[in-house]
Amino acid sequence: SLKYTNTFQTKRKIYLVGEAWFEVAHDSERPFVVNTKKLDVNVLGTKFNVTAYPDENETSVVLQEGKVNVNGFKGSYTVNIEPDQKFTYDNSLQSGTIQEVKASQFSAWKDGLLVFRNEPLSEVLKRVGRWYNVEIKLNDPELENFKYRATFQEEQVEEVIRLISLTVPIEYSFNNREIGDDGVFKKRTITIHKKNN
Repeated sequence: SLKYTNTFQTKRKIYLVGEAWFEVAHDSERPFVVNTKKLDVNVLGTKFNVTAYPDENETSVVLQEGKVNVNGFKGSYTVNIEPDQKFTYDNSLQSGTIQEVKASQFSAWKDGLLVFRNEPLSEVLKRVGRWYNVEIKLNDPELENFKYRATFQEEQVEEVIRLISLTVPIEYSFNNREIGDDGVFKKRTITIHKKNN
């Protein structure tokens, strides 16, 4: 969800829950601020991606162009990041790290692409689950850090999981959607475990 006021007088401030891509026009008199639960991103003019899902332990900012300043909750820290850098704030550790990345990989979702470059399987499955609105249960901790590289475009979730299974030693099952007590269908569930040799 994205919230903002009708007018931007002194600041262009918005409130984000989830993930969004921004291309911000330069305006030195009215800085642009993205407010999330754990941090604020301050910019003048730039291109960047922010991920701030309420059910996840991390909040991240990936910069593609320009320069951004990330401020922690109640001024707890200030970090400047450069293009092709990712700042990740760990909510439980209450600390952040900066790493070098290919920023276009993190904004490819806006063009209908799921891009993974040497990412742990746990992160791959988390993003696939968000993309297809399914719950993916990885039942083997050994597989969490298995590195994966791929690009998916306009594939059905069944095909994405099948393609992952060609290079990762997994077995999987798709569970039918169940109706909750409130009469609403729950998310589809995919269960994944290590393949037995």
